[in-house]
Amino acid sequence: MSDKQESVLFYTCVNTKFWGFGMIYPLFVLMTNPGAKVEIGVENYRRFHRKYRHISDFYDKYFPGKVLFSPVAFDRWTWHGRQKIVPNSVRFVTQPKLKADYVYIGDADILITEEVASQHLANIEKHHLDFSNVVRKGRKRLTGLHFIAYDKMYPLPSLRGINLGKCNDEDLLYRIIQRKGLKMPGPEVTFRPAHGLHISLYSSSPFEYLVGPNHLLDFPAWFMAVDSKHNIGNQDMGVDVDKYFDLRKRPEFIAFYEILKPKDTEVRRIIQITDACAYYYKHVILQQKNT
Repeated sequence: MSDKQESVLFYTCVNTKFWGFGMIYPLFVLMTNPGAKVEIGVENYRRFHRKYRHISDFYDKYFPGKVLFSPVAFDRWTWHGRQKIVPNSVRFVTQPKLKADYVYIGDADILITEEVASQHLANIEKHHLDFSNVVRKGRKRLTGLHFIAYDKMYPLPSLRGINLGKCNDEDLLYRIIQRKGLKMPGPEVTFRPAHGLHISLYSSSPFEYLVGPNHLLDFPAWFMAVDSKHNIGNQDMGVDVDKYFDLRKRPEFIAFYEILKPKDTEVRRIIQITDACAYYYKHVILQQKNT
């Protein structure tokens, strides 16, 4: 790999439900990974472009040539007719239009708060890996956060025999990597950070507990305890909250928020909910833990 960060492409896809996250994701990536590029595959692209053209114009102005919103299909034709693809799987069965030395395929609802590529390259070198990811314990699944050399990932192998309408995205990625003939990481490989705040509005609640440390409930949450079984990267959420608030003060973020229109309710709601939950975590939950 060259020593230029622009050789890393961040890629994800959003259906209509996640359009708001698709508009925010590039901002946090490029504030923390300034040499990278970002491509977002979008469902119903024409309608998306009409609704958010002013935000696309913002990216063209502040990050010229760094962000591409591209149309992608969330279904495909098969011998049995048109088949819906599991939404989370679309990012793994679609090749981005932009190219780079490396691609980081992730979740649109993670607000990236740190530099990403150097950590994964170090992990690949340390463990002599074909890519940076982990296999879910006891499962034939790779996680949905995947760092790999672009030419190792693409072109994609044949997907014949895989039911894309039912196959879980992590199962699907495992099968793709198998069909590419790449070596799976062993159980000693545990490096898999989220690199930020995972704002899972539609799948998990913000907190594992609300009333105090004696009432810890270990279920998926945005702000996980370091020793939670769901925190596979041992992420210190207090550190990421501090990084988030530092980024909120950046001139790029302020300029982004200023161009939002009253109708951009999804985008403003994501930011405001994240602000409120991050503030509560920092000033209530962490204080409870420390008393």
